[in-house]
Amino acid sequence: VDGMLETLREQRATWEPLKRGAKEEDGVKIDFVGSIDGEEFPGGKAENFQVIIGSGNMIPGFEEQLIGKKAEQDVEIKTTFPEDYHAENLAGKEATFAVTVKEVAKKKLPKLDKEFAELCGVPEGLAALKKEVRANMERELESALNTLNKRAAMDSIAEHNEIALPEAPVEREAEYLLEQAKNNLRNQGVNVDGIPFNIDNFKDNAKKRVKLSLIIGKIISDNDIKPDEDRVKAAIDSIAASYEDPEEVITYYKNNQDKLSEIQMTVVEDMVVEWIFDHVKVEESTSTFSDAVKSVSN
Repeated sequence: VDGMLETLREQRATWEPLKRGAKEEDGVKIDFVGSIDGEEFPGGKAENFQVIIGSGNMIPGFEEQLIGKKAEQDVEIKTTFPEDYHAENLAGKEATFAVTVKEVAKKKLPKLDKEFAELCGVPEGLAALKKEVRANMERELESALNTLNKRAAMDSIAEHNEIALPEAPVEREAEYLLEQAKNNLRNQGVNVDGIPFNIDNFKDNAKKRVKLSLIIGKIISDNDIKPDEDRVKAAIDSIAASYEDPEEVITYYKNNQDKLSEIQMTVVEDMVVEWIFDHVKVEESTSTFSDAVKSVSN
C-alpha cells in the first residue's frame, strides 16, 4: 500500500522550472529534429516534448547528453538507434538531433496528508485513502492473476495443438496488429507517416492469435460453454466498484449491448480457462504484487 501511495504521489507531481542545468530525474522540455546523413527522417521531429532524464524512454545516449543543459540552449545530440529498433529503416543507424531546450524542471511531490487524500478524491482523509488503495490493489491483483492464468492456459493449448491455418484470417490479424503498433507509436507522439513497417514481423503473433481463436471456438462448441449470468453480473459489479457512481456504470453496461457482449465474452474465456486447467497438469508459483502486475504488460 505504501508503494502504491508513492506511485499516486508521482502521478500528481508538479514541475518547478529551474535556471540551472539539467540533472538526473529532471524533466526537460525540448523541440528536436532528427537527421541521418544530413536528411530528416519520418517520425524524428517533435515540439514541446517532455524527457525525464534517466527514464530510459529515449534511444540510448539521448537523455545523457541533456545533462547540464539549460533552458533556451541549443544542443546537438549524436546517438545510434538500437539494432532491434521497431522501425527497420532506422535500426542500427547513427542519427543527429538538433535540439532546443525549452525548459528544465524539477519534480515536486505532494505531501502525504488529508489534502493529498482530497486530491485523490477521498475527502475522508488519509486512512480512508489507504483503505481504498488496498481495495483497488486487491482488485488489480485478482485481475492480473486472472490474466496470467489465462495467458498460461492459452500458451499451453497453442503449444500442444497443431492445426492448419487459413491464410486470409492470418493476413487480416497481421494487418490489425501492425495498425495497433502504429497507433501505439502515435499515442507516444511519434509521426509514423513514411516509416516502412514490415507486416512479416507481425505474422508469428497473428498465427498464434488465429490458432487460439479456432481452438477456443472448438472448446466452446464441443462443451456448449455459455456465459454464466451470475458471473457476468459479478464482473460488471467489479468494474463498477472502482467508479464514484457504481450504479450508473452498472446501468450503462446493462443498456449497452456491445459492452455487455464484451463482458460476456470475457466470462466465457474465463470458463474456457477453467476447462483447460481441469484437463492439464497445473504447476503453482508465488509472486509479489508488483511482479504480477508488471508481468501482465510484458
